[in-house]
Amino acid sequence: MKKGKNYFYQTYSDDFINSGNQQYQLPKNYRWLHHGKGWFGLRVLITGIADVIAWLYFHFITRSKVIAGEKIKKYQGKGCFVYGNHTQTQGDALIAFHLLPHRFVNIIATPANLGNFIVGRLLPFAGILPIPTNFHQLNKFTQAVNKQAQSGHAVFIYPEAHVWPFYTKIRPFSRSAFHYPVDTGLASFCITTTYHTRRWSSKPQIVIYVDGPFYPRDGLTKRQQQLDLSRQIAACMKKRAKLNDMEYIHYEKVK
Repeated sequence: MKKGKNYFYQTYSDDFINSGNQQYQLPKNYRWLHHGKGWFGLRVLITGIADVIAWLYFHFITRSKVIAGEKIKKYQGKGCFVYGNHTQTQGDALIAFHLLPHRFVNIIATPANLGNFIVGRLLPFAGILPIPTNFHQLNKFTQAVNKQAQSGHAVFIYPEAHVWPFYTKIRPFSRSAFHYPVDTGLASFCITTTYHTRRWSSKPQIVIYVDGPFYPRDGLTKRQQQLDLSRQIAACMKKRAKLNDMEYIHYEKVK
């Protein structure tokens, strides 16, 4: 495997992408669900803009390939959850609009994304669902995530939590990110971003694999179903990650 520059880490919780808004916290009265014609109109407008940006980004900037994207498209309007490895700052958000253009999607993200005074205020109209700042907000957040999926939206989740640019392995993730499909009974998919050598460029070719649907097995408790589903998806993503043949950034643990 071809290697590039080095990044050093101590734990899988280390951040390599830091913005000036990392400490941003949601207001105590933050609302995840909104109603009204004005909100709906802005949602349509911002989603349409995001669709165009995503099309330009994947066709002209990264020239990425998507393999089996039609698997998710078959579930348009039914609602589902999509899990992915977190290795692209912009691409991981835009892939939702690229896979499902002209549809409402939702993306679970850190509150830091809303910290920008201008762009941050527009992100909720694009379907961003920021993670709660405190425990008291968790119930409303969970209700919003489930309601959006049950309304027919695809909800994108990055259970590795932190962006590690161009990382070629799958980091551990908790079963807690998988209680949404267990609670709702909806299908889950995974998208695995992989990196490959280009003949005429030092930057990798990005290939994104779509797999699924996945469902938790019957006859298990809810906690067991969460663990079972997380293992199914992790195994699939690890299998896809073996297809990487270029390590644009080498990650090494500090001993």
